[in-house]
Amino acid sequence: MDSEVLAYITEVNGWLFITTPYDKGVIEAFKELPRHTRRWDASARCWTILAYYKKHVIGILKENGYRVYVQERERPMIAAAPTSTPFVQLFSIIPRHLHLSLYRHLCLVLHPDKGGSEELMKALNISYDQVKNRIQGKEDI
Repeated sequence: MDSEVLAYITEVNGWLFITTPYDKGVIEAFKELPRHTRRWDASARCWTILAYYKKHVIGILKENGYRVYVQERERPMIAAAPTSTPFVQLFSIIPRHLHLSLYRHLCLVLHPDKGGSEELMKALNISYDQVKNRIQGKEDI
């Protein structure tokens, strides 16, 4: 692997969103992590791994010749209104290509069938719709 190949890691809310070029060695190493701590998100084309494994993940990437770029917090991609919900604010600090992945992960935690509450799930859905509309230029607010 060329040493100039970059791996991007964005840490959000206890999860690492990892974007790298396809590399079978890295994939196999990620699959050695406990199954409940990792997930491949095909729509966002990134790995999502529990932040607890951050040092281990960085080690795997460096062993495979990647230059690792870690973003603890990114500049807002969308300006969040001061009165917006925490969900809208959360979506505003992560890259757009990770919005759907974040939404799906939050659904796994907040959905009433998964132990969450109806109110939080409704707030998440409304916030996600607001963010999508703002991105698409359909904002009515």
